[in-house]
Formats: sequence, C-alpha cells, structure tokens
Amino acid sequence: MKDILCYIICLLCLCVLVSCGSTNDTTDNNDNKDNNDSSTLLEEDKPVDLSNFEGIPDVQIQVDLERETKSSLFECVAIIKNNSEKSIKQLQLYLVKCRNGNDPLESNLYAERLLIKDFNNEERSTYRWILGNASGEEIEFKVYLAYVEYEDGTTWGLEKADHKTVVTRNVLVDVCVYDASTITTKQTFEVIYSARVIANSHVGDNWWYGLENNGALVNPYTTVVVDVANNRGARFKIYAIENDADDDYGSGVIRFPQMDIGETITLTQQVVVYENGGRYSGNKAYVLFTVTITRVGEMEEYEWDDINPRIQLEPIGTRGYIELYLVKSI
Repeated sequence: MKDILCYIICLLCLCVLVSCGSTNDTTDNNDNKDNNDSSTLLEEDKPVDLSNFEGIPDVQIQVDLERETKSSLFECVAIIKNNSEKSIKQLQLYLVKCRNGNDPLESNLYAERLLIKDFNNEERSTYRWILGNASGEEIEFKVYLAYVEYEDGTTWGLEKADHKTVVTRNVLVDVCVYDASTITTKQTFEVIYSARVIANSHVGDNWWYGLENNGALVNPYTTVVVDVANNRGARFKIYAIENDADDDYGSGVIRFPQMDIGETITLTQQVVVYENGGRYSGNKAYVLFTVTITRVGEMEEYEWDDINPRIQLEPIGTRGYIELYLVKSI
C-alpha cells in the first residue's frame, strides 16, 4: 500500500513539473513574439532619411510619350544629359500621372518607376520604355528624379524610395502630356542621315532605308521644315526594308531634344527587321541609323503676289526688257 501511495505522489510531482515547463516555454515564446513585433513596428515607424535629397544633380531630363499604333500601350522616351563632373552609373525616375491637375500625392494615381542601370555618360543619351495605359484621354505626367548612383560610389536620393517620398521632395525635372492635342510650331533643320546593317541572321541582302517627317520622305543632305510640338524637339520616323518576295520591314522613331538655332546634334538608333517567311522566318537583322540635324533660321514659304505692281526694267544695249514679279509670305 505504501508503495502504491509513493508511486501516485511521484506521478503528481511529474505532472506539476511538466506543466510549469510548458508555461515557461509559452511565456518565452510570447516574449520573443512581442520583441519581434516591437522590432517590426519600430522599423515601419522609422522615419525616412531625406538628407540624401539635398541639392539636385546637374542632369537635364526631357521625357516624351507617344501612343503605339492600334494599341493601349505607349512609348516613353527620356533624353538625358549629364552636366556634372562625375560619371553616373545608374539613375531612377518616377513618372506620376496627374489627371485634371490632381495632386500627385493622391494614392490612387498611377506612378511608374523608370530605371536606367547602365547609364551612358555621352553628351546626350536616349532611353525607351513601353508602358501600358488604356485611357485615350489627355493626361499630364510629372517626372521626378528619385535616385542617382555615381561611378565613384556616392549617391543622391533613395534607391527604394516610393513615389510619394520623391514627390514630397519636389524634385520635378519635366512635365509631359500624353495623347493631347498639342500646339505645333514650324522649325527648319538641315538633315543628314545614313544607315547600315550591323547584324544579319539570314534576313537578306537587298536593303532600302528611309526617313520621314509628317509622312513625307526626307532625302539625305536636305533642308526640311518640321512641325515641333509643345516646345519639344524634332522627331523623325526611320525604317528599313529588305526587298524580297514578301518584304521584311522594321521601323522606329528618333527624337531630338529642343534645339537652338545653329545647334547640331547627332543621334543613333537601331531598327530591328524580322524575316517574315521561308525557312529563316523569325530571324532578325539590326540596322543602325545615324541622323544629324542642324537647326537653321526659320524658312518662310512664299507665293506670287498678284496684287501689288510689278517692277519693270527698260531694255538696254546688252539685254532686253525685264519684268520682276513680287512674292509674299504665306
């Protein structure tokens, strides 16, 4: 009987010990959880360090938008020039939609981060993105500079900043309008261009190249009058055709920044041409266009003036009678 009583007492003691250990483990786990939650909360509530936004990098940025034909996509083009003494390694922009003048800080507004990982530190560099937007209405976009990393390791801005932080710092570098009815002005340019195949995977060897403005073919070494929208630069359509039984075609748009009279700029751009038939269908060729334009004084158009009197020169011994017709500006 005594042995049975001792056995029962031992079992009771063992149960008490197990219960206490379980309680301590639960308490420790809860303490750890509370500590983790506190750490997470402190991390979320930690204010963003905006000191790296002081000053603005000496970078000129012009952004343009154009709808892709028969598509809900549009092409975003940024022309960037680094004026600082330090070379840039990468750069980030935010494209923020501001419909009807709305505050760009509103959370429901569209914001697109544009990242350039390998920045080209030439005089001017052109970068392109294809973005989606099903709306066909006029929309204003504001472009903000978010982050710059230099080749020497120094940085400006925040690499992972959200668009609201960047907008708050008001680092506005450009404003552009998408799908708008824009006002155009006529500017005159001397145009020189050339094209050559730089890679060809069985697409063909019978090539023809062209450059257009407003649907009109532009010949090399000619002077053309270009419609320029909203104080933007001139733009030209470039295309390459490989002539065969079923022509292979590729095209693109080359855009220039706003230019002063007498300024000359050279840009290069690749056009991809796909083989569209035969055993090599789907193969690609790359054509490199080099386009140089110089903005010259405005070229006026004239017509004959039938209202004002003509000028007449009397005949003399060495020549006959001459009559001069007047012209007027259109």
